[in-house]
Amino acid sequence: MTQDPSIPPEEGKGFFASFTQNHVAATLLALAFVVAGIAALATGRVKREVFPEITPNIVSVAVVYPGATPTEVELGVCQRIEEAVASITGVDKVTATAGEGSGSVIVETLQDADINRVLDDVKNRIDAISNFPAEIEQPIVSRLVVRKEVINVSISGEISELSLKRLAERTRDALTDLAEVSQVEMSAVRDYEVSIEVGEEALRRHALTFDEVANAIRRASLDLPAGAIKASEGQTLLRIQGQAYRKEEFEKISVLTRPDGSEVLLGEVATIIDGFADQDLQARFDGKPSALLKVFRVGNQDAIVITTAVKNWVADVGQRLMPEGVSMTTWKDESVILKGRIDLLLRNAGQGLILVFVILALFLQLRLAIWVAVGIPVAFLGAVAFMPMADVSINMISLFAFLMVLGIVVDDAIVVGENITRHRRTGVSPMLASLRGSREVRNPVFASVLTTIVAFLPMLFSVPGSDAQVWRVIPLIVLPVLALSLIESQLCLPSHLALMSDRTPAKPWIGSRMLGWVQARVQAILDWFITRIYQPVLEMCMRWRYTTVTGAVVVLAVVAAMVAAGKPRFVFFPTVEGDNIVISLTMPQGTPLATSAKAIADIERQAREVCAEYDESRPSDGKLLQHMLATVGSQPYAREQARNGGNRDAQFQSGSHLGELNLQLLPSELRAPGSDEIMATLRNRVGAVQDAVELTYTTSFFSTGKDIDLELYHADMDTLRAAVSAVETELRAMPEVKDVTNSFRLGKRELELQIKSSAEPLGLRQLDLARQVRQAFYGEEAQRIQRGRDDVKVMVRYPEDERQSLADLDNMRIRTATGDEVPLSMVADTVSGRSFSTITRVNQKRALRVSGEIDENDPDADATAINARLRDVVMPRIMARYDGLSWRFEGDQKKKTELLFALAGGFAIALFAMYALIAIPLHSFLQPLLIITAIPFGFVGAAIGHMLTGYDLSILSMFGVIALSGIVVNDNIVLVDWINKRRREHDSLFEAVRTAGAARFRPILLTSLTTFFGLLPLLLEKSMQARFLVPMGVSLAFGVLFATLITLVLVPCLYLILADFTNTASKSWRWLYGRKPESVANPTS
Repeated sequence: MTQDPSIPPEEGKGFFASFTQNHVAATLLALAFVVAGIAALATGRVKREVFPEITPNIVSVAVVYPGATPTEVELGVCQRIEEAVASITGVDKVTATAGEGSGSVIVETLQDADINRVLDDVKNRIDAISNFPAEIEQPIVSRLVVRKEVINVSISGEISELSLKRLAERTRDALTDLAEVSQVEMSAVRDYEVSIEVGEEALRRHALTFDEVANAIRRASLDLPAGAIKASEGQTLLRIQGQAYRKEEFEKISVLTRPDGSEVLLGEVATIIDGFADQDLQARFDGKPSALLKVFRVGNQDAIVITTAVKNWVADVGQRLMPEGVSMTTWKDESVILKGRIDLLLRNAGQGLILVFVILALFLQLRLAIWVAVGIPVAFLGAVAFMPMADVSINMISLFAFLMVLGIVVDDAIVVGENITRHRRTGVSPMLASLRGSREVRNPVFASVLTTIVAFLPMLFSVPGSDAQVWRVIPLIVLPVLALSLIESQLCLPSHLALMSDRTPAKPWIGSRMLGWVQARVQAILDWFITRIYQPVLEMCMRWRYTTVTGAVVVLAVVAAMVAAGKPRFVFFPTVEGDNIVISLTMPQGTPLATSAKAIADIERQAREVCAEYDESRPSDGKLLQHMLATVGSQPYAREQARNGGNRDAQFQSGSHLGELNLQLLPSELRAPGSDEIMATLRNRVGAVQDAVELTYTTSFFSTGKDIDLELYHADMDTLRAAVSAVETELRAMPEVKDVTNSFRLGKRELELQIKSSAEPLGLRQLDLARQVRQAFYGEEAQRIQRGRDDVKVMVRYPEDERQSLADLDNMRIRTATGDEVPLSMVADTVSGRSFSTITRVNQKRALRVSGEIDENDPDADATAINARLRDVVMPRIMARYDGLSWRFEGDQKKKTELLFALAGGFAIALFAMYALIAIPLHSFLQPLLIITAIPFGFVGAAIGHMLTGYDLSILSMFGVIALSGIVVNDNIVLVDWINKRRREHDSLFEAVRTAGAARFRPILLTSLTTFFGLLPLLLEKSMQARFLVPMGVSLAFGVLFATLITLVLVPCLYLILADFTNTASKSWRWLYGRKPESVANPTS
């Protein structure tokens, strides 16, 4: 490469100078980032999803104990597993839930624990338990994985349950055959079961027992390999084949051979029903019986690709396969949400990009503005190429991160480009101007970008628990964007500006002339403002510098006091309004399925009426109510929401007392009323449901838990219930708290059977009694058969009409070892009672939760203040009343405390790192303190911004403040570095400070305006689904604006105060030691 003779040799050497002078290398470097990003998008290496996928550090143990009460599950299963796993290294919390017929244990690990090692240890400990009840099924131990449903397919119609399920099975198999689909599961359908129903009269007539019937089935219905015959001509395999699969085959099984050789077949003594398990479950989609198919995304599969394939198959093939009167409908389509959110944020980003470019074009030469703006796609596409390596997807959070950094990414390019332009005005060659201009600001630019990067690190390393997998996305986008923008501004931009000619066309086009006129007017206004307003105000403030700083401190104190007083109030996580309204109904345990179904049907009818009324007053852009799923026997959507909020007890609840109605509305972009408004109308219309234990409404797309959520622990359930009742009473007395509830639910009515002492001479023991009663009313599992994909139980029990009343228990006969039959009442006593619905244990103590919500319509309602009162006043008083009681916050409050504590520690480390990054290039211990004064005043701007826009402070606002801390110091660094250079050029202190403010006014203002206007479209966004991200943008946008005022006015005053301090210290030192100390004589030290 030939050296330009106009460039001094010492200025043309070095790594950065070589790129400035080599246009090909600089251009290829920028193109490499662009091509890499486009390739990552084109090849589908970057997956797309609505929210980042979360894999919590939790090991789940699930155990089925058929027919057992919650107390039996607690004693026989949960306590034994708890004792086995509690001492495993790395375990933080063990939560056991005992329900009817099943139990679960959730093992939460410490954040730094090896989850795979803990999983292996849990498996080994459970395998070593030898005293489980004989009736339990094999415990299933697995790492809890939150699978992502991307779309559901509903098959609905007025046909039989069996026909509906078989259609669903064929559809499942067809969907699984699609190349784009890997995992499909059926939902809202009962399991197959073969029920062998033998009545008491038949047992007595043939002198049979349930054991004999079950054993006869086991002996006759089986396939068994029998080895091989090794003949000279070859081997012949032997196989015994007699497994029964269908009703007709079971009917031919011999259960008894009489002395005369005649046989009694199973079909003669039993009614065989090849149908469904005795489960309370039904679903109706759009008012018709339904079966659902859930399609999941696996690994790096793209949600939009999967949903497109499923919808195309349903439209082109699926519906044609359905018989008349049966419809196939897609619903809960994640791609609709994903596309809508992507389009929304991309639209905001596009608008922000236009605004940023307009601001650049107003303040800079058009060609310079273009080259500065070129850094945006270079940095963004380079970061996109990095996303697969960092396991980051395209989702709402990552798109917001790009939007957030849009105005920040050009800050370093603005400083470099503006300084190069300033050097060109001195008459040097474009190449020399690029070399000198970029080198002159290199240190402050590097320090500025690095401090911004450091400010985002707490979000990457300090967020605890599974939430880290969500919020790590922001720094993993922002960091590479900033790093690449720094590379582009130092290696590519100077080279491009060196090629830019100063000559103007002889006949400039009209647009250029108009832009030039606008730029001249803007520059004239700016010069007038600097000369006539800014400099006089600055000089006055500098002369009255102590008064100015005192005033600023007063403003800081006032705003801090307002925030501490809850103005604006603090909420942990803002509500994310979704496109679904979900009504969850809980009736008393034991409520018949028909009663719960009738209550859900009444709510369904009223929901249709409310939506129809809204349709009458809306433009005809589609019906407000798109689809409706009514489920009785389970609460699938509510269970998913509770699980996201940290309440994992709910995922094991099912039964005839539960119901749920899920309304899918028109997307928010197309409907006028918000889902909250519609939900409030529906809530008022429905009112109270007779006998309902709980009736809840939600529209939230994402939930972190209840505003108020306490978990209480005690060994005695009566004491625990009394303490919970006391907490509920306190909460209900607070007018700003609503929907107060607790997790205790009475279970079904219960009859406890105890063997009489008079039964012992008959050879009967408690085990004999328990086994025979269980066989009659729950059933004896004779065997399991595999039919296709289904594992089908074969159960032997009483007929259904002999299991429906207490009189059936009196009619039962107990068989003795000698074959005699005695009435149950002769050998057993019965005690009436009530079981628990579920029993929850946390770290080997019984636990109950009390929760409530803050009334969002009450401006004085503050969850933080209420939780503080509970912590400091209410709970100490209640604990003094109940010895042995312990408690802790769960839900929102727990997450808030953990997160804020972790972020505070991370921010302290980041603050020290920023101090070091500033102190090293400035060679000063004191000046970095002056520079970081912008951070608390950035928080002042953020708080004022929330007050002006009406948003509550939230954890997202705090993330914005943390990110803001690295941004607001950038202008301070540039300004202080400029003052130091003027001081080294022997300007007087006052003059250096005054002229530095005027000289750096334009780049400082420009970087602040690009940041603000880059975020402005988001601040003005009306979409409810994106508005939860707005508080973070408010913190950044308004914090930067306020910090700019601090930079331009307060920092010069503080610089002079620092000089006053050092001069005073110097005089004191001279008076004390008789000489001048170099370390304190210069304010730059």
